[in-house]
Amino acid sequence: MARATNLALTSLFDLLRGSNGVAKHLTAIRAEKQIDRIELPDPWCLALNASIDLEDKAIGIKYPQILVHAGKTRNLLTEKFRKFSGVVEVVVEIRVSSDKLNLLDRQSLLYTDVVTGVLEDCRGEWGDCVFYSGRYEAESGPAKKGGKHFVQVTRISVPVDVSLG
Repeated sequence: MARATNLALTSLFDLLRGSNGVAKHLTAIRAEKQIDRIELPDPWCLALNASIDLEDKAIGIKYPQILVHAGKTRNLLTEKFRKFSGVVEVVVEIRVSSDKLNLLDRQSLLYTDVVTGVLEDCRGEWGDCVFYSGRYEAESGPAKKGGKHFVQVTRISVPVDVSLG
């Protein structure tokens, strides 16, 4: 089960950081909406599952962030005689921070467009028996204290099909 989870997680993380990933889509959105790098900076991409409080204290990380981590892993045995044949839920968390509340929603929505744009362009086989159908679910949380005064988190759940012999 750990191998299936690792394959799905690594595949999505590599897609987000690749040449057709976040950087490409961010450049396109900046050009389309005529936004500069100061208003919409390049995000930190990390494979990490940590709360905002813990991360701020331990690492002191910069914002915006795109964090990728594993959620649920379900071995559904949809294919006979396979060790693992099921779904791995990979979670992409977009964390934005600002000293102005009105900027949080706008930035959060723009980075969500960037990540979902990558997902929409990458349907199909991701290699090593990892497949993506195009489904995802996005959920925005409320603004809270943290980061540069305020922080907002958007979670995108991505179900990835994995089949291992």
